[in-house]
Formats: sequence, structure tokens, C-alpha cells
Amino acid sequence: MYKQNWRCLLPNIKFIILGVLCGAVIGGVIYTFILSNVTAVAVVQTGRIGEHDAYGNNSGVQLLAEQVQRFETAEAIATKLGEPKLSQQLAGRHYGGEGKLRARLITDGELIEIRVTLRDQDLAISAAETAAQIAVDQDLKMFTNLRSIYERRLVQLSKESDSANQLQLGLLTKNTLESKSSMADVLEKLIKINDESTRLMVTMSEPNMREPSIFSHAKLTRPVVSGLWSAVLLAALAGGAVGYALGLGRQK
Repeated sequence: MYKQNWRCLLPNIKFIILGVLCGAVIGGVIYTFILSNVTAVAVVQTGRIGEHDAYGNNSGVQLLAEQVQRFETAEAIATKLGEPKLSQQLAGRHYGGEGKLRARLITDGELIEIRVTLRDQDLAISAAETAAQIAVDQDLKMFTNLRSIYERRLVQLSKESDSANQLQLGLLTKNTLESKSSMADVLEKLIKINDESTRLMVTMSEPNMREPSIFSHAKLTRPVVSGLWSAVLLAALAGGAVGYALGLGRQK
């Protein structure tokens, strides 16, 4: 009786061998075409002045992430690295490319994660790092433009304050009802100028103002399977398990 029970646990060895062989082949194919790719990740911290991003609103970061995936960016990366084929590989699918480069917002929307997936790990790292630098350079242009707008406004406010102070000194020499009324208007204007100037100076000081930078340089993510033989072995074991189960079913 016991021997019969043990025999039930011993399936046809042919199914196990067939399962191992099929699993090994499938594992090799999957690794070659899918798992052999490596992914490099870089993170960009976008510029910010006060409550606004470098584009002067809160939607510019999404626009920047989209620009990183455009064909023009892919061509710039390919040219810099001397790899013409990258222009087609990296460009987003909606731009006619293969979509090997992806960019998305993470955390609070002020960080952009850039992922590049290629078979060559050194090329993947270089492409991700180059894409991150291009994003920083692009954002820096917008950041510089926005900062210059704030700076020009501060200069304008300073001139308006000087003019109002001169007018105030002139009114102090008079002592008429009209001059007192004008003095009140001048004082009100000076208060508004001072408030706006203070607000702008606070906005343009740290930590409220931050230039764009590479937050995290390109690094490889840990692969699911470290090598071809690991993939073949795991798939062979899985195939053997399936063959074992099928063998038991056949015995019944």
C-alpha cells in the first residue's frame, strides 16, 4: 500500500525532462530579448522662484518632462555621444521613436525622473546623464529669464520709490490742504512699493529661489535577473515543476 502511494508521487520522467528543456529555451529567449536590457536612472531637480517654477507657473515641469522625450532631445543626445542610432531609440513613441527614454514627475512634482533602457549599460548611463544635463540647461534658460523679470521689477520699484521720496520732500515744504492730501497719496504709494519690494526680495532669497540641478546622477537599477545562465536556470526549474505536475496528472 505504501509503495503504491510513493509511486503516485513519481511522475513520468519524460515530462520533467521536457519541461526543463522547454523552460531553459524560453528563459534564454526572454533574457535575450527582454531581461538583457539595463535601465539607467537620473533625477533632475527643477528651478523654482517662490511659488512658481522656472516657467512662471506650476505646469512648466510637466512641459519640461515632455520636452526631454522629444525627437530633438534624442538627436542632441545621439550627436553628443556619437551614436546616431540613439535618436530613433530614445525618442518617445508618440514622437515616432522606440521610447527607450522616459521622463516623469516624482514626489512633489519638482523632481523629474529620467529612465533610459538599453542593452549597453555604459551607453545607458551616458544617455541618461546627458538627458538630465539637457533638461537642466533647458530649465536654466527659463529660470534665468524669470529671474531677470523679477530683477527688472525690483529696479523699477526702486526708481518709483526714489521718485515718491522726492515728491514727499517737495510736499513737506508746503503746508496747504492740497499738499496734505497729496502727502497721504504719496505715503500710501510708498507703502505699496515697500511691500512689493520686500515680497520680491524674500521670494528671490534662499530657500525660496532654487536653480535647476541634477539631483541624482545616472545610476543603473538592479536587474531582476543578473545574467543569462541565471535566467535559464530559473526558467528550467519552473519548467521542471510544470513537467512534474503534468506527469502526475498523466499517471492518474
